[in-house]
Amino acid sequence: MGSAAGTGRLRRPDRRRAVESSTNKMDLAYPSNMNPARRFDLLAVGLMAIPAVAALVVWNSLSAEMAIHWNAAGTPDNTVSKPLATLGLPLFGIATVVAVRLLPDSLTSTPGGETPAILFVGVVFAWVETLVLVWNLGYRFNVALATVPVLVLAAGLVWYSLDNKATR
Repeated sequence: MGSAAGTGRLRRPDRRRAVESSTNKMDLAYPSNMNPARRFDLLAVGLMAIPAVAALVVWNSLSAEMAIHWNAAGTPDNTVSKPLATLGLPLFGIATVVAVRLLPDSLTSTPGGETPAILFVGVVFAWVETLVLVWNLGYRFNVALATVPVLVLAAGLVWYSLDNKATR
């Protein structure tokens, strides 16, 4: 490191060249030219994939027919085959993300905008998938109480939507 021309100060090495020449792992995962909204799509799909992968890990512990819906008393009232229960919901969630992005605004209702709605879909689908998986692994819980986080998120999305409309 030499002194800067005529100033007598030491120069720092140029870090920009080192960063530009090296391959950053984050650049591979999120290319700089990627639309930022697509990053949220990937996050939503990733959230929905976590319980699906977990279901594959515990596949042999799951029964051939799985409960996917409960009545007001918390008793299962609808069952489907294991492949449909574990993979159908995430595939439906992914289709929902695609529909929100591709269908015209006149056909979709996305309070707060597309990105918050897609994040909501990702979180809710992942939550429901997890509840189905946990129940079918033999862990019992109050189903009505398990819906509270979804209601809180829905209220938050509505609040966010109304707050955004008020500030425009």
